[in-house]
Amino acid sequence: MNQTNGAWRWIRLSVIAGCVAAVTACGHSQPGDTSPGGGTEDRRTHALYDRDSRNNEDNSLGVKEKWVKDQQRGQGEEYRGWAALDYNNVHLTKKLRFDPQLAARLNQLPGIQSTIVLLTETNAYVAAVLDGQNPDQQANPELMSYQVTDKGGVSLFGADGALGTQKINWYDPNGMTYSLQDRIKMEVLKAMPDRQRVFATSNANFVQRLRFYAKEEQERGTFQNYVNEFNTMVQYAFPER
Repeated sequence: MNQTNGAWRWIRLSVIAGCVAAVTACGHSQPGDTSPGGGTEDRRTHALYDRDSRNNEDNSLGVKEKWVKDQQRGQGEEYRGWAALDYNNVHLTKKLRFDPQLAARLNQLPGIQSTIVLLTETNAYVAAVLDGQNPDQQANPELMSYQVTDKGGVSLFGADGALGTQKINWYDPNGMTYSLQDRIKMEVLKAMPDRQRVFATSNANFVQRLRFYAKEEQERGTFQNYVNEFNTMVQYAFPER
């Protein structure tokens, strides 16, 4: 009986030692605890979610968590940074920042008067003013208002939603050709190869709203109060279909 107990004890210790070794070996590939923003996730955790559109009857629900037994499939994957998680909304973000250096680089392209570059965790958005254009005259004048602060304020898609969804034309490329769009994307990806997607337009309304964001940052030190508005606006300006 003692020999039998001793044998079982040896087996248990061996199993425990093997598990510890396995955890240690995979430890270097474990993702961090925090995500950089909504709509993105460490690629190594993508297997934790069910992103199949057939399993998301309501697109507003986004991705769903998978069962625990399926989660192991994402472990040990080569680290490739952050990636869009929600296939239903590739624009979703929680962080915005301007990149004036990249904008200055794009301003050198033929036919471009000026650009504003706005970066999220995974995407780049370029609002371009082409030669001969004047957004101050072309865009809806209300786009330089609708201020949102920490104390409140109605965004373009706020309580009534009339301005952002009914009165503003976000779709008109305003002279932006596919060839120029491709050239802009190439330049952005040269400078920032980690970008998943690059969206470019010379739509006067989009340009003017980003100018307003820049003005807010310059005068108030931040424009992060417009993140929710931006998440909605880009779905109109760059629809998936």
